[in-house]
Amino acid sequence: MRTWRLELDCDLHAPWFARHALRSWLHLVTCSDETKLDITILVSELITDAVLADGQRVSLTVTFDDGRVRIDVHATGAAPRPASTGDDTVSSRIADAVTDTWARTSQHGVAHTWAELLC
Repeated sequence: MRTWRLELDCDLHAPWFARHALRSWLHLVTCSDETKLDITILVSELITDAVLADGQRVSLTVTFDDGRVRIDVHATGAAPRPASTGDDTVSSRIADAVTDTWARTSQHGVAHTWAELLC
């Protein structure tokens, strides 16, 4: 199992920083280039959601285990619309298209979005 974590302030630079930092880690996992691109784009959009929801901090964890990638994004102080599949945001449309399963919840001032993909 390989796990990668990143803590960021929720500002306009967070999606860019997450994308570029994630690319280095993705070289260590066995996924197709297309799947790695899907992961990068999805992470960027999930971090963007946290920024747009006026979150204060965002925590990103990506885990590769047994041919699967799991993405967890926790945004503190965020007020996003709690939803699961079926909402009409860029990130939800991407998640619907590229993941096997995903969900979004919000509880006690922490928004949590997770997604899983088969490599």
